[in-house]
Amino acid sequence: MARAATGSAFYSKGKILTYQENAYPCGNCAFVGHSFADTVAHCREAHRYDLEEILRLNDVDPAKPLAGQKVYRAGKFIHCKAIGWYVDQYKRAQISINLTNYKVTPVHLVLEEARRLAVERGLVVTGSEVVGLIPYPALLDAGRYYLTAQGKSPFIPIPDVLQAAAFSMGLSDVSPFDIKGKVIGLPREFDKGLVQMTVKEFTDEVSRDTPAPGGGSIAALAGALGAALASMVANLWQGKGESPEVEAALLEAAEQAQQVKEQLILGVDEDTNAFNAYMEARRLPAGTREEKALREQKMQDGLKLAVKVPYQTAQASYAAMQAAWTVAQHGNVRSITDAAVGAQTSFAGVRGGVWNVLINLKDITDPVFVREMRGQCETLLREAQTLLDRVTAHVDKRLGELIEGKS
Repeated sequence: MARAATGSAFYSKGKILTYQENAYPCGNCAFVGHSFADTVAHCREAHRYDLEEILRLNDVDPAKPLAGQKVYRAGKFIHCKAIGWYVDQYKRAQISINLTNYKVTPVHLVLEEARRLAVERGLVVTGSEVVGLIPYPALLDAGRYYLTAQGKSPFIPIPDVLQAAAFSMGLSDVSPFDIKGKVIGLPREFDKGLVQMTVKEFTDEVSRDTPAPGGGSIAALAGALGAALASMVANLWQGKGESPEVEAALLEAAEQAQQVKEQLILGVDEDTNAFNAYMEARRLPAGTREEKALREQKMQDGLKLAVKVPYQTAQASYAAMQAAWTVAQHGNVRSITDAAVGAQTSFAGVRGGVWNVLINLKDITDPVFVREMRGQCETLLREAQTLLDRVTAHVDKRLGELIEGKS
């Protein structure tokens, strides 16, 4: 609904605009059409919205005579439905908002617009709450938006990003906000997996006389730790880069490192589960010809899975090495050894992942699969070794210069 005092921030000021014969106000600006069609065309061209659709949303039929009807104008967002009222019990006004497509209209931008409009009226948004559930990507985008606004890296551990969103949006100001209970679609994790153990518990578990967890899980953990170090260096020097190009490179490295870190953390348990799938197949009955054929097929499927997981570990660990190389070049020299350790540890993830691929290839009967995997492993390992040599030479050179007092 529009009022004549369109320049005022206060909706209670000014006369409510209505349509009259031969006078159809726009409501957004001073334009008044001689016909409703004129105003429809003006709103489409000048303000980029369909006036007829706006009227229908407000239960007004644009095909009927409109004289005497209130003038409506488009809201701030699309895919956004809202209504407001005053709650006398709390002496507060409340806006109830339903977002029908958060990918088009992000929740944090709607909140920030409400805050901006409140300031224009001498008011403050005292809090917000989520009624029902909020999609994980929507809250993740909000957290990264606020972290960026604070001059921080948005590529930090996911729980930290979500917590930043909850704090910045005031989601706990009205009632407690439980991320696990209120956010739908959180990243997959193994609730009772290896990564939930303490470092000592995990180390003890590896040392026991059981075949899993074994080298594949350790390779994934090594890659994850290398990625974490790369992210740490990139984020530590966020905002302190020598140029916008360096800042962009460090942010990109932090993003890549966080992505592969999350993948590799899952890989710690996935490797063990993949091996268990093969062991379960071996326990299948083999009394008849059909049972033997089924058992053999399941064992081959299990072996291919046991190859796929460590190969993905090797690929992700190589991506972690690339992030470590970026921060070794562009991060502060005082953190160069952290970048170097990240690259070296990630290389252990590559080397360990490749070894675990090769050990399982020997029992796979598909020659094409075996040949392709061997070729891919050789290429990946060669590239990883070249990158490690480059990192090592760069870091050793810089350390030598530091010791000699050249920088």
